[in-house]
Amino acid sequence: MKRFFSILLTGMLLLSSSIAYGDSLPDFGKLTNEALPDPGIYSHTGGTNLQSGSIFKKEYSYNGKLYDAWQYGKPEDIPAFLSAYQDALSRAGYTFYDGKEMEYDALFFSDGKEDGFLLYDYQSRMLLMVPVSYGFQPGQAERNWDVPSIKPYCMATGRRMDVLESKLEYALSGTMGTYKSTQMAYNYVCRGLERDFVWIQDYINALINTGEFVLVGTGEYNGMEYSGRIVYYWAFTYRGKKAAQPIWYDDDDDAMTWSNGAVRPDYHLRISATVDYTNYQWVNDAVTIKISFSPELVYEDYKEGAF
Repeated sequence: MKRFFSILLTGMLLLSSSIAYGDSLPDFGKLTNEALPDPGIYSHTGGTNLQSGSIFKKEYSYNGKLYDAWQYGKPEDIPAFLSAYQDALSRAGYTFYDGKEMEYDALFFSDGKEDGFLLYDYQSRMLLMVPVSYGFQPGQAERNWDVPSIKPYCMATGRRMDVLESKLEYALSGTMGTYKSTQMAYNYVCRGLERDFVWIQDYINALINTGEFVLVGTGEYNGMEYSGRIVYYWAFTYRGKKAAQPIWYDDDDDAMTWSNGAVRPDYHLRISATVDYTNYQWVNDAVTIKISFSPELVYEDYKEGAF
């Protein structure tokens, strides 16, 4: 009898232990509840004239799972795009890895429950296969915009603002010491401006007030005697959340005075304002604005669909 009760007691203890402690570790659920980053937000880092995401097939069945299939334009610079998009996935809490889907290069991602993938070179386009459970819609993910637009400051004073070059530039590359980098740039023409340049100083202050940019260089080139042109320069170092490679421009940097005494310190954003004195009364004068920045940064005008 004692042996029977001993066995019964042991069984009860084991049962209570199983109930109290369980047979497996707890499930934390999804890694993230944040929206999947939209590839279209980041694909401009690798090219121009890219379309926004558009649905190709809703609830497309593939390998026993349901996906929403979205199509995008193919980036011209795939490594730059992948770097930017992987950074966005990481910030949003998604895990990811490179691989192959069929014979195509793929970027796989997961929210902790279901996996999706992006084919970034698929029939001259990008194909985003998102699990239906994600409820993905383009543009809903976090947009970590770094460089504010100059347009409101220019247009508030000037009569109008024209786009001089409606594309990002990739040809501006070179080496300086151990650095080799490519910069992107926007060109604008601001017309009918006031000669005091208060508007552009307001923009410089707005950049500083983001807390992410530090003004490290300013300069002026006065070519009135030769070309009737004055060029003003501002150079910033980026102190934000991302790692950004410095940009190097050209000999115009020699016209600048650097706050730390160096000839060319690291900087990630450069603004030049070129004034052509075609009319000494400034009635129809134009100021050409060029904003150059590291490829890792994002310029807010792209978000606005300026191009």
